[in-house]
Amino acid sequence: MKSQGQCDTTATPRYENTACKCPTYPENLGPCLVFEAGSNGRCVYCDHEFYCHMAILPMVQSYIQELETACETAKALLNTPEVNEFDKGVPLEAAHQVIRWGAEHDAGKNPEDWFWLVGYLAGKALAAQKAGDLGKAKHHCISTAAALRNWHAHIRSGESNMRPGIEPPPGT
Repeated sequence: MKSQGQCDTTATPRYENTACKCPTYPENLGPCLVFEAGSNGRCVYCDHEFYCHMAILPMVQSYIQELETACETAKALLNTPEVNEFDKGVPLEAAHQVIRWGAEHDAGKNPEDWFWLVGYLAGKALAAQKAGDLGKAKHHCISTAAALRNWHAHIRSGESNMRPGIEPPPGT
C-alpha cells in the first residue's frame, strides 16, 4: 500500500487507488482514511466518492493487521524474560520495568528507594541461586541490572518513568 501523502484536513494518509474514477478530481490524490459525506455525496475532506474509500478498505485492514502483529510481537519481546544473554536481557528488562512499574501518581523517589530496590532484587537472585533455581537466579541478576540501568537514567536526566517504592509521607 503506497501512501501519497497526508490529507490536509484529517492528517490521515491518502493511499493510491487505481480503481478511483472520481469524475471531479481525476488527478487528485487517493482518498483519505476518513469518510464523511458532504451535500454532494462526496467526502468533505478529500472530495472522493464513497466507493473510492471502500476500495482501499482491504488495504487499510491489511495494514492495520500488520501493525497489530508487530505490536503483539513487541509486547511479547518485552514481557518474556531473557535469562541467557545478559547484554540482550538488561535493556529489555529495563523497558519492561518502566512499562510495568511506571507510576505517574508517585511524587518521585530518592536514592534510598533505588538502593533498596536493587538490594531486594539482588537478594532474590541470591535466594534463587542458593535454592538451585539457576534460571530464576539469572533472571533476578538481569532484573537487578535493569533496575540499576533505570536508576542511572534517573540520575542522568533527573527524572524517570520508573518509580520504585511509594511516595514519602507528607512533610518529609
